[in-house]
Formats: sequence, C-alpha cells, structure tokens
Amino acid sequence: MHLHGHLEAVDAGDITFSDGLPERLASVEPAFAQRPGKAIAAYTAAAGNDAPEQVPLEADDRPSTEPAQANLPDSDITSVLKATGCKLNFQFVDLPLVDEWGYAKHSLGVTEIPGLFVAGLPWLTRHCSSIVGGVGLDAEYLAGRVAAA
Repeated sequence: MHLHGHLEAVDAGDITFSDGLPERLASVEPAFAQRPGKAIAAYTAAAGNDAPEQVPLEADDRPSTEPAQANLPDSDITSVLKATGCKLNFQFVDLPLVDEWGYAKHSLGVTEIPGLFVAGLPWLTRHCSSIVGGVGLDAEYLAGRVAAA
C-alpha cells in the first residue's frame, strides 16, 4: 500500500500526487488529538476497551509519499482508495462514476468500475457511514471486497 497527498494529475495512465503528505499529517495531528482524539479516548474508556493511548508519530515514523508519480499499467495497482475529507467532489474522476446529483453510483461502496470502491459517504450502508464512529464498519466490509478484486 502507498499513501499519497493530493491527486495532482492523471494523464494517459500516469498519475501524479503532491508530495506534502507527511507535512499535512504533522499539521493535523495536534488538532485531531485535541478534539476527536479526546472523544474517541473517552468512548473507548467508557466502553471498557483496553486500547493503548494514541501516541503521536515521530517525524521519522510518518509514512513516505514515494513514489509521487506512477504509471498505473506498469505499477500493478489494482485498487485505489480516495479519501475525500469533508468535501464530496468526484470531478477529478474522468469515469462514469457519478449520478445526476454528483454522488458516486455504488452498491454498498462497490462501483460498477472494476477496482474502484467508495467509503465514508453518507448512508453508504447505514446512517453513520460518513462519521468516524461508523465508517469502520463499511471499511471492514470493503476491505474484503478489495482483497477479492
């Protein structure tokens, strides 16, 4: 698996990403620890789960973004996971993916396009599909589908 920053361009099978992912992760980690991290820790404690405390990653432990450029046919890439954050925008996908309202056409996160899956969308499989506490259920199901693809 390779993690990358923003998708910059796709041209004839060549895909280019920004190389700023480590810096972005470093900038959002403190904010996550202050808000959702505290809520997740409180929930975990209240539920009686014995989860270790989340320790921020050291700069050297953050994921690398190499390579920032790849040729899809030569890279043996069979699946892509696009994390949209809080904005629903599929304009960069030059495939028949969206419906007339701009939502991805899918069945339980599986699109009609082989190897293309979606997660974290409102009501993907249930009302909590688009929030941190619910996306994991969809992600677990989709991981099985990706592995089988």
